[in-house]
This record gives sequence, C-alpha cells and structure tokens, in this order.
Amino acid sequence: MWAGVVLAPVAWSVAELLGYVLVARACETRSTMAHAGVTQDIVAIGLGIIAVVGLAIAVGNWRRVRDSSMTSREPAWGRAQFMAMGGMVASALFVLGILLFALPPLLVNACDQVR
Repeated sequence: MWAGVVLAPVAWSVAELLGYVLVARACETRSTMAHAGVTQDIVAIGLGIIAVVGLAIAVGNWRRVRDSSMTSREPAWGRAQFMAMGGMVASALFVLGILLFALPPLLVNACDQVR
C-alpha cells in the first residue's frame, strides 16, 4: 500500500532537486555535460517512469481493495480504501507534475534564465 502512496511524490521530489542541480552544472561555462534542457528532460523521463509505476501500483491496490470490500459489504471506508484512493490521486497529480517539469526545457533555454 505504501509504495502506491509514496513512490510518485518521491520521484517528483528527486526530479525537481536533481534537475535543479544538474541544470545549474550544465549551464556553467566550462561544463562537459549535455545541454541543460536535454539533461532536465532525461531526468524527468526516468523519474516519470518511476512515478507511473507508483500510479500502476496504486491502481492495483485500489482494485484489490475495492473487490474485497464489495464482498464484505462494509458501510464505511477503512484505512485500506483511503490509502488506495489517496495513492491514486496523489500519484496521478505527481505524474502530471513531472510532465509539467519536462515541458519548459523544450520551450525556453534554461541557461539564459540562470545568468
């Protein structure tokens, strides 16, 4: 259950922090790294895949919990249902956040904004 809740937010956090550091290093004058936008998009794609895996886990958790709750006829949501639904919502939002993190390097030059 926790993987579906935590995986996408952690991937987003790492994408933001790692992207910030790598783009700052790529914009230095004597840097041997790739273009800053390419670097940021590679980070976003890699961690976006991890976030989508977290979303898939959360959806699987929701299906499993939903099927088990339909047979028991519980009137109220329990912790498992709340975690499964929260994991789906949070994972979907953080996957969208990583996608939005990958768009600006395609449209603007990140190094012009650093100086």
